[in-house]
Amino acid sequence: MINNRVYTVNPETVKFDEKIVKFNPPKSKEEMDSLRYQIESNGQLDPILMRNGLCGDGFHRCEICRKLGITVKCIDVDPDMSDADFIVMCNKNTFGARNDSVSQKAIKAFKLTREYGRDFSDIKASKIVGLKDKRTIGYVRYISDTKYEKDNDVLSKLLRGESVILPDGSRSKSIEVVKRKIKIMEEIELKKKADKEIDNKDIDFSSMCNTAIAEDEFWKMEPTMTTIDTKIRVIELLNHLYREDKGENNE
Repeated sequence: MINNRVYTVNPETVKFDEKIVKFNPPKSKEEMDSLRYQIESNGQLDPILMRNGLCGDGFHRCEICRKLGITVKCIDVDPDMSDADFIVMCNKNTFGARNDSVSQKAIKAFKLTREYGRDFSDIKASKIVGLKDKRTIGYVRYISDTKYEKDNDVLSKLLRGESVILPDGSRSKSIEVVKRKIKIMEEIELKKKADKEIDNKDIDFSSMCNTAIAEDEFWKMEPTMTTIDTKIRVIELLNHLYREDKGENNE
């Protein structure tokens, strides 16, 4: 619920709800110049939203009003409003924006599910930001857990509408392409690590496959050898079967 009474304050005195105002990246210089022109030409059309004395959506308007030397218009919302409802209200003009790419919408939806998980399912978050395919949230979720994201700040760049450098040296703004290229890189790294671990085990792989039972088991399981753990488990199984075939197990 909003108290419709509009009042003005000195922008220098406005305090911000950091969790809410940092949900979106800072505006670019071009966006700030456009907003400043609007305020200079028509005044501040949208009052900033205040909850319990903290502003949730007006960081840029406050900054511009401060530079122009004018007061900033405010409206108080229900002090008992939840964070989830407040974040949606504060982003009513940015969620579902027509100029947002699929990647930007997917990242915003993911952030809703990550930061307000009890209130937003993937389906609900997708609807709020205007994302048609909720599967793209899964792409963002995958990227968020990778070392490549931690080292290169991939999601922040995509959210700002920037292209990112991928592991193969190419660039893209597509969340699907980025996820696919990072996954390929990780699979290559996993294969290298698996091969190294297998080499360190000093196993005579060819000898193990000389027995019929080990060879049958290997080719049955080979298509599933997609991770380090799976590959090592297969090797260990073959080793066990080979020793069993030779009567060397004491079990």
